[in-house]
Amino acid sequence: MIKFIGLVFFLFILIGCTPDNQNGTRIPLVPNFSKEEASKIALQSLTDALARNPRSSEIYHKRATIYFQSQNFEQALTDINNALVYSPNNGAYHLTKALVQRELGQYRQALESAGRAEILNINLPQLYVLLGGLYQQVNQFAKAGKYLDQSLFVTPTNGEAFFYKGMIAAKLGDTTSAIQYYNKTLVLKPIFLPTYDQLSSIYTKLKEYPTATFYVQQGLKYHPKSAKLHFNQGLIYQRTWKIDSALVCYRKAMQIEPSLTMASFNAGAIYFKTNDLRSALACFEQTLKYNTKVPMLNFYLGQCLEYLGNFERALEFYQIASQIDPTDTKSVNGMWRLRRRLYASEFESTQPQLSQKDAIPEQLPQKTFDTSRIKIQEIQTANPKPKLNTKSDSLYKRHLNTLQKINR
Repeated sequence: MIKFIGLVFFLFILIGCTPDNQNGTRIPLVPNFSKEEASKIALQSLTDALARNPRSSEIYHKRATIYFQSQNFEQALTDINNALVYSPNNGAYHLTKALVQRELGQYRQALESAGRAEILNINLPQLYVLLGGLYQQVNQFAKAGKYLDQSLFVTPTNGEAFFYKGMIAAKLGDTTSAIQYYNKTLVLKPIFLPTYDQLSSIYTKLKEYPTATFYVQQGLKYHPKSAKLHFNQGLIYQRTWKIDSALVCYRKAMQIEPSLTMASFNAGAIYFKTNDLRSALACFEQTLKYNTKVPMLNFYLGQCLEYLGNFERALEFYQIASQIDPTDTKSVNGMWRLRRRLYASEFESTQPQLSQKDAIPEQLPQKTFDTSRIKIQEIQTANPKPKLNTKSDSLYKRHLNTLQKINR
């Protein structure tokens, strides 16, 4: 579609060219545009056409198709909805809408759009594969298998149909069958990106890291800008303790697809463990921007902010984490710890400040004493000896005198 539109556009340009100095004997060369440049030219041409005919559902559909192929899914959805405003009973338009909604993760809505396309007599293998894939996505495996078999009956070499059969087998726990289906997909459709993602993920879980790396590298040959494959490679490095290489892969995945929260969260966790708190905070904040429900995200945000001294904001994340999961003792402890700290700081700030004249001097003046005027008392022991009573008993003395007279 892109090449066709681009070719038509170039033909119009060539027709309007004036003869050169050789009186038109030289045929001008067709410019060699890249895929991105051809898409921009085609989009501009269709936009100009819509300006002249704003109620053309066909032009909206063509532009939606180009947006879809360029992975600009939000714009594609807008255009296909506009096309359906003017042609609501066109089954091909509903099929395109279902494809766009699937890429946006709107699986229920995509099922509804694909079902309308089927009702409007779109009998294409592409529709059956789409329905089969969507039904397996919502875990309705019986319906998924029926549509996939119907697709393979029409086109036995449909690689995507085998891929979704592999997805069903994997969800049912049959890893061996899943790998067989995925390998068959690679034979029939070697450029199908999700197959490399699934195979590398399976072998990573099985801890067969060389095989997992092989499928990642094979996939990157066809899709060098696949954020998911770069994430998978980073996960393999992380599992094999190659932390620096893992960070490189995660950062690249974040750059390609900022909304891939698995990459930003894992990168943040690595930075946090290596005490690079500012880098960790930046990664966690990027995760929060696209997904607020990542487990332990609020706790890690609170930890980073607390260690960096932003206690008020850290307390907010601890409170959110404890509300989501009251059994999260780490977040609960962090919340109460910061509440006590902030309360103590607030209490100190409310105490009256002493004026300069009332301030206690750093060193009090030393007093001097005149020791000559102090009466020195004798030191008494704790248990002084009792004084003997030397006063004699008069009766004893008279008795003693009597005895002396007798002895004489």
